[in-house]
Order: sequence, then C-alpha cells, then structure tokens
Amino acid sequence: MSVHLAKRFPEPPIADLSPPDTIDDTDSSSTSSGSTVEDIDVYPLCNFGHPLQRMVGVQGAFDEDSEFMCYSRYSACSSDSESSITSSAIYDIDFEGIVDDYLAQQPLMNESRKLIMVQPSSEDSADAFMIKHLPCSCSELRILEELKDDEARLDPWNPMPHILSTVKRDNDVYLCMERLFPYNHPPFRTVANYMDFFKQVLEGLTFLHENNITQLSYHTTDSFMIDIGRGSRKSTTDSFDRTAYPVRYYYTDFEHARKFDSYHPSDHALFEKDVRDCGLLISSLLIHIPRVATKLKSLVNGMISGGFAADDSRKLFEALCKSLDSSVFDAPIVP
Repeated sequence: MSVHLAKRFPEPPIADLSPPDTIDDTDSSSTSSGSTVEDIDVYPLCNFGHPLQRMVGVQGAFDEDSEFMCYSRYSACSSDSESSITSSAIYDIDFEGIVDDYLAQQPLMNESRKLIMVQPSSEDSADAFMIKHLPCSCSELRILEELKDDEARLDPWNPMPHILSTVKRDNDVYLCMERLFPYNHPPFRTVANYMDFFKQVLEGLTFLHENNITQLSYHTTDSFMIDIGRGSRKSTTDSFDRTAYPVRYYYTDFEHARKFDSYHPSDHALFEKDVRDCGLLISSLLIHIPRVATKLKSLVNGMISGGFAADDSRKLFEALCKSLDSSVFDAPIVP
C-alpha cells in the first residue's frame, strides 16, 4: 500500500469553515445535538494556489473497448537482466523486456495514454502493474515527472499513481505504474465508502491546486482508480472489504492538465472550473447515499456556484462529516 506521511506547509489566512455552534435540524441522521449543515452560508472563494497546512489523511474485467486494455504476461521475467527494475526493492521485474515484448506483439500499444494492465506472472504472485504510453514531448509527462519527485511523492494528498519504472523508446516513454483498479471495483457497500472517496478526491484536488496544476478532468469518475494492496489479484477484488482495510484513490488523467509557475488571478477561472467539476462529480454520486445527500447540499452548491476553493471545499466537507451521527456511515448504499 502507499506510504502515508504527515507534512506541513505554511498556512495563509483562510475562511473559517467550521460549522456554527448552534444549528437547527430535525433529521434523524444528525448528531444528538440536533445540528445540521444545510443552512451553512456559502463562503467566499479565496487563496487559490497557495500552500496550505497538510493534515494527516484517513487511509481509507477490462476489455479492449474500454479505456483500459488488458495484457496477460506470457513469460516470467529474467532476474539477471541489466534492465531489471532499480526503483523497486520488492519485485525483480524486467520492465524494459516486458515493454519490448508487448510492443512486438501488440500494435495497440502505440496508442498513447491508454492504460495497459500487465497481469501477474503466476496465480500467487503480486507483480502486476500498469503501463502508460506517452510522447516524450507532452506536457502530461512533465507534470507526472514533477509529481513523482521525493518531496511531492511523500505528500499524503498526492493523487498521482506511483511510477515504478520509466522505459524510453525513440520519442516515446512507457511509464510502468503500480497496479490499480477502477475506483468502484470492488463496489461501494456503505455510506463510509463513498465519504472516504469524496474525502480523498478533495484532498487530491487541494494538492494539485496548491501545486498550481489545473485544467483537470474531475467531472468524471473515469479519471479515478483504487489501490487495494499489491497482493490483490483480479480474482479477489470482488470480495475485498474496503471498509475493513484501508484503500487509496488515485487520479490518472493529466492529458489536458496545465501547470503554472505561480498562481495568477487571471487563471482563476481554470481553478474554479476544477472545483465546479468536482462538485458535479460528488453530486452525481449522492443518489446512492440519500441519508447524507441533504447534508452535503451546501458543499455541492458552493462548489458548483464558484463559492469555494478546493481547500475550502475539503474543510467544509470534514466539518459536515463531524456533524453526522456515526451510525450513518455504516448504513448500506442505495444500488
């Protein structure tokens, strides 16, 4: 699983998003004090792009017609290959050899930006990974290279998948990344599953914005994937209980992303659109958790209307979670 370490950044003045001390509410799913959050005012948008104080986060079949392609490894890797992995101390995988073998047999490998799923070499092994093909000159590669640097990689809110090895061929790069699954595979089962997903999505957006990365695809769940542990195989994911074990969500689509050297007010609309798209994403999933949908109304409305920055949204979300009775999180979802 991913390493989660605490990191602190200087914190500028920001809007106070704590819930009011006294709030009227008659909903049975609220706390014992009868508080609600539906009437919390929309706070002003502020401080896009500024570094913020980091808080420790709570860890929480593909086919060729889909966005993902599936590839079954047909031979074991040579352990004495000169191109064997040096970036992983766990598995001895010949990434360069696997990429070359795949290129020789699969012309579709030349389609850029598709994720190719390399299956384990045996039923009991955990050496599966993903390959992403990018042109060397693309801006997406430059962003991914920056986000994998040590300082950024250790940040617990960094939503970029871990890169295990980089294989360069001519004018293209093949990124070998940790094995991930679609964000909802295994399926969500409880309210807590959705709330953990929302929390990590907001933390990831905050991280990207404070690093001046914007123009993201946060409007669709297709951009998110889940890490349920290196030892997990496709045959076991349906029975995996994400409530009992921590999971980590990652953002995988930086194709149209842009990184600015510093935040400028003229770029405000791009950051605002990311937050709006994220609000629409959360809103589209609330149908599955009606017990908290009304509670998150103020959050979603603020994000969609342009009233919140990414970290404002994250802070309000955590405040709203604290106003919910703990029993709500164990409630089953609506199919």
